[in-house]
Amino acid sequence: MSYMSIMKPRSVLSYFVLAVSLTLISPKSQAGFSADYQELSFEQVAVMVFANTGDATKMKRAAQSRIESILLDNGITILDQEKAEDLRDVWKKLEDPGYFITAEDFVDNASGYDIDGIIRLYLNAEATSGLSGFHTATAQADIRFVDSEAQVQAYTTVPMGVPGVPPSDGLTRNAALVNAVQRAVDEAAGKTGLEIIDYARPRSISYALKGPVDVSLKVHGEPENEESLAAMADIVNQTWTREEVTTTCRAPSGDLAAVGGYIRETSMGMRRSYYSKIHLVDTTENKEIANFDTTTAKKKGRQGDQKLLDCEFITSWRYLAGVTGLQLFLWDTERGVEMSSVQLDKGIAQGRIGYRRMNGKDYISVDNGDTVISYEVVRKK
Repeated sequence: MSYMSIMKPRSVLSYFVLAVSLTLISPKSQAGFSADYQELSFEQVAVMVFANTGDATKMKRAAQSRIESILLDNGITILDQEKAEDLRDVWKKLEDPGYFITAEDFVDNASGYDIDGIIRLYLNAEATSGLSGFHTATAQADIRFVDSEAQVQAYTTVPMGVPGVPPSDGLTRNAALVNAVQRAVDEAAGKTGLEIIDYARPRSISYALKGPVDVSLKVHGEPENEESLAAMADIVNQTWTREEVTTTCRAPSGDLAAVGGYIRETSMGMRRSYYSKIHLVDTTENKEIANFDTTTAKKKGRQGDQKLLDCEFITSWRYLAGVTGLQLFLWDTERGVEMSSVQLDKGIAQGRIGYRRMNGKDYISVDNGDTVISYEVVRKK
């Protein structure tokens, strides 16, 4: 099971972040770290990476290289890998993240290795298939700094796969995993006070709608309109501007939902304009966190209107599709951008959105009651 399927979306501001600082101890090749009234300083350390999942096992080398590079940038010498592996074989209990190291344990096991600290990195990582045959990955790092006096400094990264902490996308499974692991290691090391010269950024893939394409899809169910969700959105209700909720939908996992509103706006000259918005709401915080405009330039004589008829999350909370009487949209909710939109061949008065993966390809369809029109989701070049 991936983190993306078990973690609930939250606003990034809702997470508590442990603040720590980097302290220079002396002009020597030595770095110090302070947190919660204790200060740790190191000249030479042994680094050990422990994998908790199959994908993490494949990424141990990438994680080891990343943390060692950060330590070297901070002036800390690293024990030769062969000696570190020998220490690991001798000191089996280090594999257990719950193992508490005492000063006596340190002397008994590490006295012959000329180190003044140990860094244990416990790694989780997992990749899944994303849209259009690409890949998406999550990673989480639990890092422990222990000095010869058995003082400990630890940090566990925020799990990826939630708004504000997106998963990593890649053209290949390994590319997605490497990016996710580098991000997790950077966050863990940075929060313990090490200086990170160049943080790894989440890589993402943008998609486009291609078509219509000739595939046979069926759309099931009816558009939803949950009043409880509508109450969380910032719906406009003013003298000259009124908004009617026309559709709602929930993300397949987590606490994100969408509310579609149809807005009628009257100007001073009594001229009216019509457009729609889709509101993203956090159902735990009971509030709106973002919105998207669906206004389309309507061609003269064109049937159909700007009313948002249906919306649907595609595979996860990250991708949201919506259809008006004129146009089909695809948004990236994490980045807050419209990735793609297509004009419908004919205006429609009703419409339901469907999604299906067939033969390794992804399709989004619109059922207007008479016909079903489908579009392939492809990588945007």
